[in-house]
Amino acid sequence: MNGSTARSIAAQRRRALTASVLASLLALAAGSVASAEPAWRNDPVRRNEGAVQFELTPRDVAGGRFRVDVVATTHSGDLAGLDLKAATELRVGGQSLRPVEAPALRGHHARGRLEFALERVPDAFEIVIRGVRSMGDATFRWP
Repeated sequence: MNGSTARSIAAQRRRALTASVLASLLALAAGSVASAEPAWRNDPVRRNEGAVQFELTPRDVAGGRFRVDVVATTHSGDLAGLDLKAATELRVGGQSLRPVEAPALRGHHARGRLEFALERVPDAFEIVIRGVRSMGDATFRWP
């Protein structure tokens, strides 16, 4: 092998290495864009129509569960009459999911966490709470 051939092979290897590094960087960048937090992250939605005020704040997915914090307040009676586990529905990607876990509401001020069996954080979704006193159905949408 002469010097010209050796330089040509070395140049080809450098180009191949550069192309490989660039491909890896592009794959990393695409992965970080795909895993970026959704615009709604930690963005509460409030409903105050009628006797009960709700504030729902979506959080994240942990252990295969999509977690949403819920705060409920009323100044007319006790919240114990509303069974969140039975009354709540998550609508995402054409699916309708009931919570796996839901807080028991008691008193005038209650808080807890709704958990839905979901493997990834949804981009857009809505949560419906049915039969809320004078509100009827309360619908919360993100984004």
